[in-house]
Amino acid sequence: MIILYSCRKGDEGVAIGSLSSYNSYATYGKVTSMYANAYSKSNSSLFGSTKEQDSPFASLYASSTSYDTKLQRYGSDVKTASSVLKRALGELTAKQGSSSSARQIAKSSDEKSLAVANNGTTYGKFTETRVKIDQVASGQVNKGDALKANANAGLSGRMQFAIDVDGKTHQFTFNASSADTNQAIQQKMADAINTRGIGITASVSRDGASASLTLEAKETGAVSASRFAVRDVAGAAVGKTGADLVAQKAQDAIYHINGGTAKMSRTNAVDLGGGVTATLVAASDQEITVSKVQDDSGKLTAAKNMIDSFNSLLSSADSMSSTSRGAIKLTRELQGISKSYASSLNQLGIGVTKDGALAVVDSDKRAKAAESGDLDRLMNGGGAADYGFANRLSKVANNISRFPAQYVNAVPIELMNMNAKVATDNISMLFSLLI
Repeated sequence: MIILYSCRKGDEGVAIGSLSSYNSYATYGKVTSMYANAYSKSNSSLFGSTKEQDSPFASLYASSTSYDTKLQRYGSDVKTASSVLKRALGELTAKQGSSSSARQIAKSSDEKSLAVANNGTTYGKFTETRVKIDQVASGQVNKGDALKANANAGLSGRMQFAIDVDGKTHQFTFNASSADTNQAIQQKMADAINTRGIGITASVSRDGASASLTLEAKETGAVSASRFAVRDVAGAAVGKTGADLVAQKAQDAIYHINGGTAKMSRTNAVDLGGGVTATLVAASDQEITVSKVQDDSGKLTAAKNMIDSFNSLLSSADSMSSTSRGAIKLTRELQGISKSYASSLNQLGIGVTKDGALAVVDSDKRAKAAESGDLDRLMNGGGAADYGFANRLSKVANNISRFPAQYVNAVPIELMNMNAKVATDNISMLFSLLI
Protein backbone atom coordinates (compact mmCIF):
# COMPACT_ATOMS: atom_id res chain seq x y z
CA MET A 1 0.00 0.00 0.00
CA ILE A 2 1.37 3.43 -0.99
CA ILE A 3 0.15 6.48 0.98
CA LEU A 4 -0.10 9.62 -1.16
CA TYR A 5 0.44 13.08 0.37
CA SER A 6 0.11 16.55 -1.06
CA CYS A 7 1.59 19.59 0.66
CA ARG A 8 2.98 23.06 0.14
CA LYS A 9 5.79 24.74 1.97
CA GLY A 10 4.69 25.81 5.42
CA ASP A 11 1.60 23.56 5.41
CA GLU A 12 1.10 20.28 7.16
CA GLY A 13 1.12 17.24 4.93
CA VAL A 14 -2.40 16.17 4.06
CA ALA A 15 -3.04 12.55 3.10
CA ILE A 16 -5.33 12.50 0.03
CA GLY A 17 -5.53 8.77 -0.48
CA SER A 18 -3.74 5.54 -0.96
CA LEU A 19 -3.04 3.25 -3.88
CA SER A 20 -2.95 -0.50 -3.49
CA SER A 21 -1.01 -2.47 -6.08
CA TYR A 22 -3.92 -4.94 -6.06
CA ASN A 23 -6.70 -2.50 -7.01
CA SER A 24 -8.26 -3.79 -10.21
CA TYR A 25 -10.25 -2.14 -13.00
CA ALA A 26 -10.94 1.09 -11.11
CA THR A 27 -7.57 2.28 -9.77
CA TYR A 28 -7.62 5.50 -11.72
CA GLY A 29 -11.20 6.21 -10.75
CA LYS A 30 -10.38 5.83 -7.06
CA VAL A 31 -7.34 8.08 -7.23
CA THR A 32 -9.10 10.83 -9.15
CA SER A 33 -11.96 10.64 -6.66
CA MET A 34 -9.37 11.39 -3.99
CA TYR A 35 -8.32 14.42 -6.02
CA ALA A 36 -11.95 15.48 -6.26
CA ASN A 37 -12.60 15.21 -2.53
CA ALA A 38 -9.40 16.97 -1.59
CA TYR A 39 -10.00 19.60 -4.25
CA SER A 40 -13.56 20.41 -3.26
CA LYS A 41 -13.04 20.32 0.52
CA SER A 42 -9.59 21.81 0.96
CA ASN A 43 -8.71 23.65 -2.22
CA SER A 44 -7.63 26.81 -0.47
CA SER A 45 -5.42 25.37 2.26
CA LEU A 46 -4.31 22.31 0.38
CA PHE A 47 -3.61 23.74 -3.05
CA GLY A 48 -2.87 27.33 -2.11
CA SER A 49 -5.54 29.01 -4.22
CA THR A 50 -8.48 31.18 -3.20
CA LYS A 51 -10.58 30.22 -6.22
CA GLU A 52 -11.27 26.72 -7.44
CA GLN A 53 -10.76 27.69 -11.08
CA ASP A 54 -7.31 29.10 -10.25
CA SER A 55 -6.09 25.85 -8.71
CA PRO A 56 -3.41 23.97 -10.63
CA PHE A 57 -5.70 20.91 -10.30
CA ALA A 58 -8.67 22.55 -12.04
CA SER A 59 -8.11 20.93 -15.45
CA LEU A 60 -7.41 17.55 -13.84
CA TYR A 61 -10.56 17.77 -11.73
CA ALA A 62 -12.67 18.84 -14.72
CA SER A 63 -11.61 15.88 -16.83
CA SER A 64 -11.49 13.26 -14.08
CA THR A 65 -15.23 12.60 -13.88
CA SER A 66 -15.76 11.80 -17.57
CA TYR A 67 -12.54 9.81 -17.80
CA ASP A 68 -13.38 7.87 -14.64
CA THR A 69 -16.69 6.85 -16.19
CA LYS A 70 -15.00 5.73 -19.41
CA LEU A 71 -12.30 3.81 -17.59
CA GLN A 72 -14.69 2.04 -15.25
CA ARG A 73 -16.96 1.09 -18.17
CA TYR A 74 -13.93 -0.12 -20.11
CA GLY A 75 -12.75 -2.17 -17.14
CA SER A 76 -16.18 -3.74 -16.74
CA ASP A 77 -16.44 -4.51 -20.47
CA VAL A 78 -12.98 -6.08 -20.52
CA LYS A 79 -13.72 -8.21 -17.48
CA THR A 80 -17.03 -9.47 -18.93
CA ALA A 81 -15.68 -10.13 -22.42
CA SER A 82 -12.62 -11.96 -21.10
CA SER A 83 -14.83 -14.20 -18.93
CA VAL A 84 -17.05 -15.08 -21.91
CA LEU A 85 -13.94 -15.66 -24.02
CA LYS A 86 -12.50 -18.06 -21.44
CA ARG A 87 -15.72 -20.10 -21.35
CA ALA A 88 -15.92 -20.29 -25.17
CA LEU A 89 -12.26 -21.27 -25.42
CA GLY A 90 -12.82 -23.95 -22.79
CA GLU A 91 -15.55 -25.48 -24.97
CA LEU A 92 -13.42 -25.23 -28.09
CA THR A 93 -10.46 -26.96 -26.50
CA ALA A 94 -12.48 -29.70 -24.76
CA LYS A 95 -11.08 -33.12 -25.56
CA GLN A 96 -13.15 -35.81 -27.24
CA GLY A 97 -14.99 -37.82 -24.61
CA SER A 98 -15.39 -34.93 -22.18
CA SER A 99 -18.86 -33.96 -21.02
CA SER A 100 -18.87 -30.90 -23.27
CA SER A 101 -18.09 -32.79 -26.47
CA ALA A 102 -19.22 -36.40 -25.96
CA ARG A 103 -22.78 -36.08 -27.27
CA GLN A 104 -23.40 -38.05 -30.44
CA ILE A 105 -26.22 -37.57 -32.92
CA ALA A 106 -27.74 -39.39 -35.89
CA LYS A 107 -27.00 -37.84 -39.26
CA SER A 108 -28.57 -38.46 -42.67
CA SER A 109 -26.41 -38.63 -45.78
CA ASP A 110 -29.25 -36.90 -47.70
CA GLU A 111 -31.23 -34.46 -45.57
CA LYS A 112 -33.28 -33.36 -48.60
CA SER A 113 -34.82 -36.83 -48.83
CA LEU A 114 -34.59 -38.07 -45.24
CA ALA A 115 -34.45 -35.66 -42.30
CA VAL A 116 -33.31 -36.94 -38.91
CA ALA A 117 -34.67 -35.32 -35.76
CA ASN A 118 -32.18 -34.97 -32.90
CA ASN A 119 -33.82 -34.24 -29.57
CA GLY A 120 -30.75 -33.93 -27.36
CA THR A 121 -30.42 -37.68 -26.78
CA THR A 122 -27.06 -39.43 -26.97
CA TYR A 123 -27.84 -42.36 -29.24
CA GLY A 124 -25.60 -44.96 -27.65
CA LYS A 125 -27.62 -47.98 -28.91
CA PHE A 126 -28.25 -46.74 -32.43
CA THR A 127 -26.42 -48.51 -35.26
CA GLU A 128 -25.94 -47.35 -38.83
CA THR A 129 -29.13 -47.75 -40.87
CA ARG A 130 -29.84 -47.62 -44.62
CA VAL A 131 -33.17 -46.29 -45.92
CA LYS A 132 -34.61 -46.46 -49.46
CA ILE A 133 -37.71 -44.29 -50.10
CA ASP A 134 -40.11 -45.31 -52.88
CA GLN A 135 -42.72 -42.65 -52.14
CA VAL A 136 -43.69 -40.34 -49.30
CA ALA A 137 -47.07 -40.15 -47.62
CA SER A 138 -49.32 -37.44 -48.94
CA GLY A 139 -52.86 -36.16 -48.62
CA GLN A 140 -54.85 -35.27 -51.71
CA VAL A 141 -53.90 -32.03 -53.42
CA ASN A 142 -56.11 -30.19 -55.95
CA LYS A 143 -54.53 -27.47 -58.03
CA GLY A 144 -56.80 -25.24 -60.07
CA ASP A 145 -56.19 -23.71 -63.47
CA ALA A 146 -53.67 -20.88 -63.80
CA LEU A 147 -55.92 -17.94 -64.72
CA LYS A 148 -55.03 -14.37 -65.61
CA ALA A 149 -55.16 -12.87 -62.14
CA ASN A 150 -56.50 -9.44 -63.05
CA ALA A 151 -58.90 -10.54 -65.80
CA ASN A 152 -62.63 -10.32 -65.11
CA ALA A 153 -63.98 -13.64 -63.89
CA GLY A 154 -67.36 -13.21 -65.62
CA LEU A 155 -69.26 -14.38 -62.53
CA SER A 156 -71.90 -12.56 -60.49
CA GLY A 157 -74.50 -13.36 -57.90
CA ARG A 158 -74.77 -16.15 -55.34
CA MET A 159 -72.12 -18.89 -55.70
CA GLN A 160 -72.44 -22.19 -53.88
CA PHE A 161 -70.11 -25.21 -53.94
CA ALA A 162 -69.59 -28.38 -51.86
CA ILE A 163 -66.67 -30.48 -50.63
CA ASP A 164 -67.17 -34.15 -49.75
CA VAL A 165 -64.52 -35.41 -47.29
CA ASP A 166 -64.36 -38.26 -44.78
CA GLY A 167 -68.00 -39.23 -45.33
CA LYS A 168 -69.35 -35.70 -44.82
CA THR A 169 -70.56 -32.99 -47.20
CA HIS A 170 -69.70 -29.35 -46.48
CA GLN A 171 -71.37 -26.54 -48.44
CA PHE A 172 -69.98 -23.04 -48.96
CA THR A 173 -71.64 -19.86 -50.20
CA PHE A 174 -70.27 -16.47 -51.26
CA ASN A 175 -71.44 -13.56 -53.43
CA ALA A 176 -69.61 -12.71 -56.63
CA SER A 177 -69.58 -9.21 -58.08
CA SER A 178 -69.62 -8.57 -61.80
CA ALA A 179 -66.39 -6.61 -61.24
CA ASP A 180 -64.55 -9.50 -59.51
CA THR A 181 -61.30 -10.65 -61.11
CA ASN A 182 -60.24 -14.29 -61.33
CA GLN A 183 -57.96 -13.87 -58.30
CA ALA A 184 -60.78 -12.24 -56.33
CA ILE A 185 -63.04 -15.26 -56.95
CA GLN A 186 -60.22 -17.66 -56.03
CA GLN A 187 -59.57 -15.77 -52.79
CA LYS A 188 -63.26 -15.75 -51.82
CA MET A 189 -63.37 -19.53 -52.23
CA ALA A 190 -60.15 -19.98 -50.21
CA ASP A 191 -61.44 -17.76 -47.39
CA ALA A 192 -64.74 -19.67 -47.24
CA ILE A 193 -62.93 -23.04 -46.97
CA ASN A 194 -60.33 -21.97 -44.40
CA THR A 195 -62.96 -20.40 -42.14
CA ARG A 196 -64.78 -23.71 -41.70
CA GLY A 197 -61.86 -25.88 -40.56
CA ILE A 198 -62.83 -29.13 -42.32
CA GLY A 199 -59.31 -30.56 -42.55
CA ILE A 200 -58.55 -28.95 -45.90
CA THR A 201 -56.46 -25.83 -46.40
CA ALA A 202 -56.86 -23.53 -49.39
CA SER A 203 -54.45 -20.97 -50.78
CA VAL A 204 -54.06 -18.70 -53.79
CA SER A 205 -50.63 -18.45 -55.39
CA ARG A 206 -49.30 -16.08 -58.02
CA ASP A 207 -46.93 -16.91 -60.85
CA GLY A 208 -46.27 -13.77 -62.79
CA ALA A 209 -49.59 -12.53 -64.13
CA SER A 210 -51.37 -15.81 -63.37
CA ALA A 211 -53.07 -17.00 -60.19
CA SER A 212 -54.24 -20.45 -59.14
CA LEU A 213 -56.26 -21.97 -56.28
CA THR A 214 -54.80 -24.95 -54.37
CA LEU A 215 -56.65 -27.23 -51.92
CA GLU A 216 -54.72 -29.69 -49.74
CA ALA A 217 -55.84 -32.27 -47.17
CA LYS A 218 -54.13 -31.92 -43.78
CA GLU A 219 -54.17 -35.70 -43.20
CA THR A 220 -51.70 -37.86 -45.09
CA GLY A 221 -52.00 -41.46 -46.23
CA ALA A 222 -54.54 -43.41 -48.24
CA VAL A 223 -57.45 -42.82 -45.87
CA SER A 224 -60.85 -41.19 -46.25
CA ALA A 225 -59.81 -38.14 -44.18
CA SER A 226 -57.21 -37.25 -46.79
CA ARG A 227 -59.45 -37.72 -49.86
CA PHE A 228 -62.01 -35.16 -50.99
CA ALA A 229 -64.17 -34.10 -53.96
CA VAL A 230 -65.19 -30.55 -54.95
CA ARG A 231 -68.30 -29.68 -57.00
CA ASP A 232 -70.54 -26.76 -57.89
CA VAL A 233 -74.00 -26.55 -56.30
CA ALA A 234 -75.11 -23.15 -57.63
CA GLY A 235 -73.15 -20.97 -60.02
CA ALA A 236 -69.88 -21.97 -61.71
CA ALA A 237 -67.10 -21.06 -59.28
CA VAL A 238 -65.56 -24.56 -59.23
CA GLY A 239 -65.78 -24.93 -62.99
CA LYS A 240 -64.26 -21.49 -63.50
CA THR A 241 -61.33 -21.96 -61.11
CA GLY A 242 -60.64 -25.68 -61.71
CA ALA A 243 -60.73 -26.34 -57.95
CA ASP A 244 -61.86 -29.92 -58.65
CA LEU A 245 -58.69 -30.89 -60.53
CA VAL A 246 -56.65 -33.51 -58.61
CA ALA A 247 -52.87 -32.89 -58.79
CA GLN A 248 -51.80 -35.44 -56.15
CA LYS A 249 -53.76 -38.47 -54.94
CA ALA A 250 -53.71 -39.44 -51.30
CA GLN A 251 -51.10 -42.15 -50.70
CA ASP A 252 -49.16 -44.01 -48.02
CA ALA A 253 -45.39 -43.81 -47.64
CA ILE A 254 -43.45 -46.81 -48.96
CA TYR A 255 -39.84 -47.37 -47.83
CA HIS A 256 -37.24 -50.05 -47.10
CA ILE A 257 -34.92 -50.47 -44.10
CA ASN A 258 -31.50 -52.06 -44.66
CA GLY A 259 -32.63 -53.65 -47.93
CA GLY A 260 -35.64 -55.36 -46.36
CA THR A 261 -39.19 -55.75 -47.67
CA ALA A 262 -41.33 -52.69 -48.33
CA LYS A 263 -42.90 -50.97 -45.33
CA MET A 264 -45.98 -48.74 -45.55
CA SER A 265 -47.02 -45.86 -43.33
CA ARG A 266 -49.84 -43.30 -43.26
CA THR A 267 -47.36 -40.67 -42.13
CA ASN A 268 -43.79 -39.77 -43.03
CA ALA A 269 -42.47 -40.30 -39.50
CA VAL A 270 -40.21 -43.38 -39.41
CA ASP A 271 -38.75 -45.16 -36.37
CA LEU A 272 -35.18 -46.25 -37.15
CA GLY A 273 -34.61 -47.88 -33.77
CA GLY A 274 -32.23 -46.92 -30.98
CA GLY A 275 -34.34 -43.86 -30.18
CA VAL A 276 -33.84 -42.31 -33.63
CA THR A 277 -36.79 -41.05 -35.66
CA ALA A 278 -36.66 -39.67 -39.20
CA THR A 279 -39.00 -37.90 -41.60
CA LEU A 280 -39.44 -39.06 -45.19
CA VAL A 281 -39.16 -35.92 -47.32
CA ALA A 282 -38.83 -37.14 -50.92
CA ALA A 283 -38.43 -40.35 -52.92
CA SER A 284 -34.81 -41.42 -53.38
CA ASP A 285 -33.10 -43.36 -56.16
CA GLN A 286 -30.32 -44.54 -53.84
CA GLU A 287 -30.17 -45.80 -50.28
CA ILE A 288 -29.70 -43.09 -47.68
CA THR A 289 -27.34 -43.82 -44.80
CA VAL A 290 -28.13 -42.69 -41.28
CA SER A 291 -25.06 -42.91 -39.06
CA LYS A 292 -24.04 -41.93 -35.55
CA VAL A 293 -21.59 -39.02 -35.54
CA GLN A 294 -20.03 -36.64 -33.06
CA ASP A 295 -22.25 -33.63 -32.41
CA ASP A 296 -20.37 -30.52 -33.54
CA SER A 297 -23.12 -28.00 -32.77
CA GLY A 298 -21.51 -27.21 -29.41
CA LYS A 299 -18.19 -26.54 -31.10
CA LEU A 300 -19.82 -24.27 -33.66
CA THR A 301 -21.65 -22.36 -30.95
CA ALA A 302 -18.43 -22.04 -28.94
CA ALA A 303 -16.61 -20.82 -32.06
CA LYS A 304 -19.24 -18.13 -32.60
CA ASN A 305 -19.08 -17.12 -28.92
CA MET A 306 -15.29 -17.01 -29.15
CA ILE A 307 -15.47 -14.74 -32.21
CA ASP A 308 -18.05 -12.42 -30.61
CA SER A 309 -16.23 -12.15 -27.27
CA PHE A 310 -12.85 -11.69 -28.97
CA ASN A 311 -14.26 -8.83 -31.06
CA SER A 312 -15.92 -7.30 -28.01
CA LEU A 313 -12.66 -7.41 -26.08
CA LEU A 314 -10.72 -5.95 -29.02
CA SER A 315 -13.30 -3.23 -29.58
CA SER A 316 -13.23 -2.20 -25.91
CA ALA A 317 -9.44 -2.06 -25.88
CA ASP A 318 -9.27 -0.18 -29.16
CA SER A 319 -11.78 2.42 -27.93
CA MET A 320 -9.41 3.32 -25.07
CA SER A 321 -6.08 2.80 -26.84
CA SER A 322 -5.63 6.51 -27.50
CA THR A 323 -5.77 7.30 -23.79
CA SER A 324 -4.62 4.23 -21.87
CA ARG A 325 -1.32 2.37 -22.00
CA GLY A 326 -3.03 -0.77 -20.73
CA ALA A 327 -5.57 -0.64 -23.57
CA ILE A 328 -2.74 -0.25 -26.08
CA LYS A 329 -1.07 -3.35 -24.67
CA LEU A 330 -4.29 -5.39 -24.88
CA THR A 331 -5.06 -4.20 -28.41
CA ARG A 332 -1.60 -5.14 -29.65
CA GLU A 333 -1.69 -8.57 -28.01
CA LEU A 334 -5.10 -9.45 -29.49
CA GLN A 335 -4.23 -8.15 -32.96
CA GLY A 336 -0.92 -9.97 -32.87
CA ILE A 337 -2.61 -13.30 -32.14
CA SER A 338 -5.39 -13.00 -34.72
CA LYS A 339 -3.12 -11.77 -37.51
CA SER A 340 -0.48 -14.43 -36.88
CA TYR A 341 -3.16 -17.12 -37.35
CA ALA A 342 -4.98 -15.35 -40.22
CA SER A 343 -4.03 -17.92 -42.86
CA SER A 344 -4.99 -20.92 -40.72
CA LEU A 345 -8.24 -19.32 -39.58
CA ASN A 346 -9.20 -18.53 -43.17
CA GLN A 347 -8.93 -22.24 -44.04
CA LEU A 348 -11.57 -22.86 -41.37
CA GLY A 349 -13.93 -20.23 -42.73
CA ILE A 350 -12.94 -17.55 -40.20
CA GLY A 351 -11.57 -14.31 -41.61
CA VAL A 352 -9.36 -11.68 -39.99
CA THR A 353 -9.95 -8.01 -40.80
CA LYS A 354 -7.19 -5.43 -41.20
CA ASP A 355 -7.93 -4.30 -37.63
CA GLY A 356 -7.49 -7.83 -36.31
CA ALA A 357 -11.18 -8.58 -35.69
CA LEU A 358 -12.63 -12.02 -36.50
CA ALA A 359 -15.58 -12.82 -38.78
CA VAL A 360 -17.24 -15.95 -40.16
CA VAL A 361 -16.73 -15.78 -43.94
CA ASP A 362 -17.72 -19.35 -44.85
CA SER A 363 -20.18 -21.19 -42.58
CA ASP A 364 -19.97 -24.43 -44.58
CA LYS A 365 -16.18 -24.48 -44.37
CA ARG A 366 -16.35 -23.83 -40.62
CA ALA A 367 -18.85 -26.68 -40.14
CA LYS A 368 -16.67 -29.08 -42.13
CA ALA A 369 -13.62 -28.03 -40.10
CA ALA A 370 -15.49 -28.86 -36.89
CA GLU A 371 -16.52 -32.25 -38.29
CA SER A 372 -13.05 -33.15 -39.57
CA GLY A 373 -11.25 -32.08 -36.41
CA ASP A 374 -9.32 -29.27 -38.09
CA LEU A 375 -10.99 -26.76 -35.78
CA ASP A 376 -9.79 -28.71 -32.73
CA ARG A 377 -6.26 -28.97 -34.10
CA LEU A 378 -5.98 -25.23 -34.70
CA MET A 379 -7.43 -24.37 -31.31
CA ASN A 380 -5.29 -26.79 -29.31
CA GLY A 381 -2.12 -26.64 -31.37
CA GLY A 382 0.44 -29.40 -31.75
CA GLY A 383 2.70 -28.85 -28.79
CA ALA A 384 5.53 -26.43 -28.01
CA ALA A 385 6.18 -25.67 -31.68
CA ASP A 386 2.52 -24.77 -32.25
CA TYR A 387 1.04 -23.44 -29.04
CA GLY A 388 -2.46 -23.15 -30.51
CA PHE A 389 -4.73 -20.20 -31.23
CA ALA A 390 -7.08 -20.88 -28.31
CA ASN A 391 -4.21 -21.45 -25.88
CA ARG A 392 -2.66 -18.10 -26.73
CA LEU A 393 -5.98 -16.33 -26.29
CA SER A 394 -6.58 -18.16 -23.02
CA LYS A 395 -3.27 -16.86 -21.72
CA VAL A 396 -4.35 -13.28 -22.40
CA ALA A 397 -7.79 -13.86 -20.85
CA ASN A 398 -6.20 -15.40 -17.75
CA ASN A 399 -3.76 -12.52 -17.45
CA ILE A 400 -6.66 -10.07 -17.50
CA SER A 401 -8.14 -11.86 -14.49
CA ARG A 402 -4.84 -12.23 -12.64
CA PHE A 403 -3.12 -8.95 -13.55
CA PRO A 404 -5.85 -6.45 -14.51
CA ALA A 405 -3.62 -3.44 -13.90
CA GLN A 406 -1.58 -4.44 -16.98
CA TYR A 407 -4.59 -3.85 -19.19
CA VAL A 408 -6.50 -1.12 -17.35
CA ASN A 409 -3.92 1.60 -16.81
CA ALA A 410 -4.79 4.09 -14.10
CA VAL A 411 -3.56 7.32 -15.71
CA PRO A 412 -4.74 8.62 -19.09
CA ILE A 413 -2.00 9.43 -21.59
CA GLU A 414 -3.20 13.00 -22.04
CA LEU A 415 -2.68 13.60 -18.31
CA MET A 416 0.80 12.08 -18.12
CA ASN A 417 2.42 15.50 -18.50
CA MET A 418 0.08 17.36 -16.16
CA ASN A 419 2.91 17.65 -13.67
CA ALA A 420 4.58 20.19 -15.95
CA LYS A 421 1.58 22.48 -15.47
CA VAL A 422 1.15 22.02 -11.74
CA ALA A 423 3.30 24.24 -9.52
CA THR A 424 3.82 21.83 -6.65
CA ASP A 425 6.97 19.91 -5.94
CA ASN A 426 5.43 16.52 -5.28
CA ILE A 427 2.90 16.09 -8.12
CA SER A 428 5.47 14.66 -10.53
CA MET A 429 6.38 12.17 -7.84
CA LEU A 430 2.69 11.31 -7.46
CA PHE A 431 2.32 10.58 -11.17
CA SER A 432 5.53 8.60 -11.26
CA LEU A 433 4.12 6.34 -8.56
CA LEU A 434 0.94 5.80 -10.55
CA ILE A 435 2.43 5.21 -13.97
